[in-house]
Amino acid sequence: MSKVVQGVYLLLGANLGNPPETFQRAIQLLNSSITISRKSSLFITAPWKMESENWFYNQVLEVETELYPDGLLRLILDVEGDLGRLRKGGQGYEDRLIDIDILLFGSQVYQGADLQVPHKFLHQRAFALMPLLELQPKCLEPGTDIPYENYLERLDEERQKIKKLEGY
Repeated sequence: MSKVVQGVYLLLGANLGNPPETFQRAIQLLNSSITISRKSSLFITAPWKMESENWFYNQVLEVETELYPDGLLRLILDVEGDLGRLRKGGQGYEDRLIDIDILLFGSQVYQGADLQVPHKFLHQRAFALMPLLELQPKCLEPGTDIPYENYLERLDEERQKIKKLEGY
């Protein structure tokens, strides 16, 4: 029997189509294989490190899973594909129907061929830190025990480009 890992956090992101509806569909698909414990509010933010007229919606999910990190990544890629995500394989960021990132996998540090956990850019992304800290205000970076709120405090300019949506 596999061990259930708690404190796994996923980031949903999208700036095409109807992101709140897409997020609901993603949650339904994910819920068939993992347990979603809680979800953050929806946040909207200006595109990060890319040019686009479309602002991004973001939401963090707290989940429990018996999957290993690479198995969770395979599930995520399947869900993204089911929702119409086409990965072009290019360098850089682009508009997207859905993107699901593994931010944290409990207190584990994981380095695989296609996956790094904690997410390698988490400490640089206010749009991921704000919803994460809404769910887990005292969250610590695995491997260093640095509070993620310390990283968020350094991202004041980025935080100004993020709005929490009420009513979702």
